[in-house]
Amino acid sequence: MPKLKNIFLIILVLGLVYAELLPTVFSNKSEAQTPTGLDSEQSELLLSFFNPETKQKLEITAPKSELDFIDDIDSLPNSATEIAGDSVSRIPTTYTTRNSEDTIVYRAIPLEDQAFIGNVIPKDGTALANAYNQGGRAWYQEENNVVVIFPNTETFRSFNKKTGGETNWLQDRLNYSPISSENALQNYTQNYHGEIVAETDTWTLVKFPSGGYLKIAKP
Repeated sequence: MPKLKNIFLIILVLGLVYAELLPTVFSNKSEAQTPTGLDSEQSELLLSFFNPETKQKLEITAPKSELDFIDDIDSLPNSATEIAGDSVSRIPTTYTTRNSEDTIVYRAIPLEDQAFIGNVIPKDGTALANAYNQGGRAWYQEENNVVVIFPNTETFRSFNKKTGGETNWLQDRLNYSPISSENALQNYTQNYHGEIVAETDTWTLVKFPSGGYLKIAKP
């Protein structure tokens, strides 16, 4: 029995100690979880964000762009026909030729023909167009390169058919005197597989498998 009394006494003491510490534990825990209150200035600042009278309109200025944008959507064409018509209007529609009196005549290229013209008729005002207006004729050509022979049959100039500009294509070969060794034309065409690609009354332009050219006199 003495041992049982001692146990009850220990339980009673522990119960009193727990009863004393319990309010302190809960008080500390509550204070740790309570957020710090806002002072008067912070409260006024926070309320100002929600006050519609103090709101200001935000204005943003976009940086200036170098691109051109459509400002008026009503100005766009209403149909594909109008778009096609506007595109065709930018294509040169005239070319020049010479009549029997040696005067320049300007003729309009019909709209339905323009899709087939390509570089057959050079753009008016280019060096190639001027060469044709002076009586020149295409004498030899490869891809976009063309050699024009003039009425005196001694002047040859080279051009780009696509741009109409003058070039130096084959000019180095055309400026040399033709080769005139004995049986030269027969020798170079039969023994060296040269091919006559253009000619005048007195000489020929011979192209070789290497891609090179020679002026060779006719027999």
